[in-house]
Amino acid sequence: MRTLRRELAIAPLPQILQIAAALEQGGDHESAIALLESRMIELPDAAELRFTLGDLLRRLGQPQRAETLLGPLALAGDSNAQHSLALLLQAEGRLVEASRMMAALIEHDPGDAQLLLARITFVEQCQQPQLGYLLCEAALTQHQRDSALHGLAGRLAASVGDFAAARNHYLQALSSADDDAVPSLLHALSAAQRYANAAHPDLLRFREFLARPNLAPSARASGLFALAKANDDIGDFDVAAAAFREGNSLVRASIEWRRESWRSYVSQRLQEPIQPRQSESEGTAAFVPVFIVGLPRSGTTLIADRLSRHPQLRNRDELNLIPFISKRLAEVPASARAQLIPRMSLFAAAHLRQDDAPASFYLDKNPLNFLHLDLIAQLFPNARVIYCRRNARDTALSIWQQYFARGNDNGYAYAFADIQAFSEGCSQLMAHWRRRLNLPIFELRYEEMIANPEQTLGKLNEFLGLPTVARSMPVTAPASFISTSSAWQARQAIYSRSVGRWRRYADHFPELVSLFSDEVA
Repeated sequence: MRTLRRELAIAPLPQILQIAAALEQGGDHESAIALLESRMIELPDAAELRFTLGDLLRRLGQPQRAETLLGPLALAGDSNAQHSLALLLQAEGRLVEASRMMAALIEHDPGDAQLLLARITFVEQCQQPQLGYLLCEAALTQHQRDSALHGLAGRLAASVGDFAAARNHYLQALSSADDDAVPSLLHALSAAQRYANAAHPDLLRFREFLARPNLAPSARASGLFALAKANDDIGDFDVAAAAFREGNSLVRASIEWRRESWRSYVSQRLQEPIQPRQSESEGTAAFVPVFIVGLPRSGTTLIADRLSRHPQLRNRDELNLIPFISKRLAEVPASARAQLIPRMSLFAAAHLRQDDAPASFYLDKNPLNFLHLDLIAQLFPNARVIYCRRNARDTALSIWQQYFARGNDNGYAYAFADIQAFSEGCSQLMAHWRRRLNLPIFELRYEEMIANPEQTLGKLNEFLGLPTVARSMPVTAPASFISTSSAWQARQAIYSRSVGRWRRYADHFPELVSLFSDEVA
């Protein structure tokens, strides 16, 4: 052993790094860290050594030690350290810093178009679409015909409400896109506006695409949803109904979602014991977490957008935070979960609060969080829940007419019978949570919001405890970004044409009438 230590003490740095990598690969992380730290004593300024140790510590979940090593290297312009530090900051919920670090990396080392795309997508994932869009625009000066960059720029522009720019970028992307990228671009194009008449050139684009021979089922489905949406806009419900039905059939054939499995899951959840709530920690009691839940297409985006105009509330859009924590907890033995809850609570708090201007209320509008309200009650004893409900037929139709990006999460959405089963399970779980959880839940009716928006928002603000804002304060600006398919609708003035719209399709879809009541879901 002494001989080995002497040999390591004089071994060249490349050999040390190779040995450390082998130790890590073999799972001996402690030895790898000890080896690198021992060499750091002799070579404290060796950049490659500092990076290797810092990056290893980051991946092993020791962010403070990692940042101490990576930070100076990143400030000095080390590309590897900048990338690693950006990942560290993102994992810590410091998304503004993470995005700025990635922007600095892009400025220092832009790379090719594919690398730029990945790095700007990282900024988008950090919920910084304005910065991401600026980076896209700069990148496109060097890669003017890159379809993927134009597509990303279009998505970012739409998320911040610049639909004219989004449309321009989607068209630029389509002009040079390969066949695989065209379907999603056409679908995105259809969502960026409301069509007024059949003469719009997009309708011809959609029909010409669908006339292509040998389209893959997923590609044809995407084109059908785009064509159906456009014809729904202009009031040609016969064409829209046929396109929606075919598109849904194509997607449903490729989805593994099963009603029996869903009902079994709901039954299991109803029988599980309710875990005790933890006491509030300093990190979680300093703000009020707000969760908007319910069926998709029940008004969740509209409510989140209106609430986010209050200066004391930050809208985090649709986070995957709670499902991620639920999955993590399911991977550990039941005996260890109670000890893990406080750590997960602080982790969730960090990703809600992030590192922008502080506020008193933070909102997550992932509607499927209704599956995890028991976990939310454990993580945040002071949480508030808004349960959005809407006419059952309108909700089912709107879900069925949506081509969801996350197919696995919304696999029920492509058959009315599946939607009915999912809706029933949602109602059962929400009734269960209301009986069993000491969790404040506000039931918000979409139709009431449309009919009396100011009165409804007033009741909601009172429920949340949002302070009254003086009329002189700027509270009318829209939300900073909306990443969901409702981005266009939610940014319009509140309108009533979506109330009772199921009647336009009652003759086309008799199962909509037979499976769903004309009451709230």
